[in-house]
Amino acid sequence: VTSAEHSLLSVSKDAAEAKGRVLELGKQLTGQQAAHDKAVTAHDKAVTKLEAVLTSAVDAANAKDGSLNNLAKELAEAKQRASEGLAQVMGELAAANAKVRAAE
Repeated sequence: VTSAEHSLLSVSKDAAEAKGRVLELGKQLTGQQAAHDKAVTAHDKAVTKLEAVLTSAVDAANAKDGSLNNLAKELAEAKQRASEGLAQVMGELAAANAKVRAAE
């Protein structure tokens, strides 16, 4: 075996080892890409669920605010009616007292 043949065999061996390392790195990268893709998919699903929960919470809060506003309005109307009713009763009581005093 000549020196040139020996060098050629050595280079071929080195090239085969390098090819093997490149193939192994390619497999690792493919595995890492698959893991990355799964992580991105899981993240997207989590974000979608979180958006749904937050939307639901906002909708519920808005509905509650609407209910509270309606309740406050109804309470104000009831208070007004009670005040008017009390004023009427007080007027009738005053009139009855006046009649009693006049009759005495």
